[in-house]
Amino acid sequence: MSKNLLSLLLLILLVSCSKSVVYKSERIKGKYLQKEQKWIELHFNDNNFVLLDTSREEHLSTTDCCDTISYGGWEIDKYGLIKLTTPEELNNYYLDIEVSENRAYSRDSLYFIVENPIEDYYKKTNRKEKYIQYKIDIGSNITSFDQSIHNKRYSTNVFSIAKVDNLNIYSFEITVIVDPEIRLKYLNTMLVNTLSYDVQSKESNVFRIKIPDLSFNYLSCKRLNGDYLKIVNTNKLIWDGQEYIKIEK
Repeated sequence: MSKNLLSLLLLILLVSCSKSVVYKSERIKGKYLQKEQKWIELHFNDNNFVLLDTSREEHLSTTDCCDTISYGGWEIDKYGLIKLTTPEELNNYYLDIEVSENRAYSRDSLYFIVENPIEDYYKKTNRKEKYIQYKIDIGSNITSFDQSIHNKRYSTNVFSIAKVDNLNIYSFEITVIVDPEIRLKYLNTMLVNTLSYDVQSKESNVFRIKIPDLSFNYLSCKRLNGDYLKIVNTNKLIWDGQEYIKIEK
C-alpha cells in the first residue's frame, strides 16, 4: 500500500472518529443521579428538565425552600451536546408590579405596602426574623427629596416616608435586597428590581404594591442561558465536571 493511500485512510479514520455522536432525545430522557452527590437528581422529559436536591435534614428543616435547584427547557444541538436554558421569568431581573393608589386622611406622609409570596409566607408562619429589605427610588418635582431617601432601607413591608412641602411624585420603583443568611438551600439572586411605576393621581399618598413573582423559588433557582452537558453515552452525562448516571428511563 502506497504512503499516500495509507495517509488518506488514516485521515478518513481520524475525521470519522472525531465526529460527535448525535443522540435522539428519546434515548436521553429519564432520571440521572450525580455520581459524587447522589441526592442531586437531573430529570429529562419531552421538552423540560429539572435539577433537584433531594437531601433531607436529620431533624427539623433549617431551610424554608427549595428542593428545585433549576428548571427549564433542553435540546440536543447539532454537535451532540445537551443545551439547558431556564425560562424567561427567571432570567428577568426586573419584575412587574401591580399598584393600587389611595388617599389617606393624613397628608403629611407617603405610605407603602409591599406584598409578595415571601411576605405571605412570613405572615402565615408568624416569622419574626425576616431576610429581605426594601429600598424605594422616587421621581418627584423635588430632587433633594428624591436623593434624601435613595439609600434608605426598610426592614418591614409596610413603611412611610415623611413628605416635604409642595411635593408631587411622578414615579417610583422598588429594590428588594436579600440577606445572604436567608434560609434557602441555594441563593442565586440577592438584588431584585421592579419596573418603574407612573403615579396616576397627584392626590394619592397610599400605594399598595404587589410583586407576584417575588418568591423563594425565584431567589433560589440557578439561572442558565445555554449551559451545555456532554453526552458520554445514553447512561452517562457530564455537567460542570460532575458525572450524572442514569437510573431510570
